[in-house]
Amino acid sequence: MSDSVRNQIYSNLNQKTTDELLEIWVSNDQAEWSELTFELIEQLLLEREMEVPAQNQAILSHDQEPKEESDPNTEDEQDGPVFYKTEAVFRIIKWLELASIASLIVIPAWSMLLFLDLINNMLNTFNIGILLLGVIAAIVAFAISVLGAIMIYLSLRATAYILKILMEFEHNSRGVK
Repeated sequence: MSDSVRNQIYSNLNQKTTDELLEIWVSNDQAEWSELTFELIEQLLLEREMEVPAQNQAILSHDQEPKEESDPNTEDEQDGPVFYKTEAVFRIIKWLELASIASLIVIPAWSMLLFLDLINNMLNTFNIGILLLGVIAAIVAFAISVLGAIMIYLSLRATAYILKILMEFEHNSRGVK
């Protein structure tokens, strides 16, 4: 192994606290740490004037890691880890669907309210050219707001659908039947 690699490992290990080095040394996890790492840890401990303790039995592989106590909010005992609450996701999906429908009603109605004053002023005008131009402008503005509402509707529906797909992916990845 080249001196530059050895020096880099030494430098990285030297940044660790003595307690961290002792923990790595005693655990003797050779599946995670190389033989060179253990040599350098021993060297660092001696340089720090520490007594080098005996090592545990060498861990050569991590076939099955011991299971840590789990948080009941993040573990489904039957199917493994869960990183979300299903009810909360379904609630979000329901609200997205409701908001998408509301957008079809609220956005065009809101835009009509904004142009109501303009329409009222146009109706009070006796000039047919200005009246016609104002009506056309109001119709175009309303059409644009309807298109905007449709875009928001489709975006919200797509987001709800994507959430459903992601939930199904997660469910299927567990191998649950």
